[in-house]
Amino acid sequence: MIHDAQRSRARSVVRARARQHGNSRIWTVLARGQNYQLRDPNGQPITTRAAKTLIAERFTVPAEVRKRARAHSAATHRGRLTR
Repeated sequence: MIHDAQRSRARSVVRARARQHGNSRIWTVLARGQNYQLRDPNGQPITTRAAKTLIAERFTVPAEVRKRARAHSAATHRGRLTR
């Protein structure tokens, strides 16, 4: 019985967060038990291969930016460890 209450509470949190962030598609997929369908920024369904290409072209952080961010954070963490 307790297990069911926890699961119900967890579902309520997921539902509320999905609504809060305007992503009802995620909740619909979870509620219906269907697979998540990949879509392009225009909302059109796309294949896995096309999604990987899209992510690589438009949504990947450039290597130099990633390197700068990691170098900065590593120095920050080292400074905290020695204090």
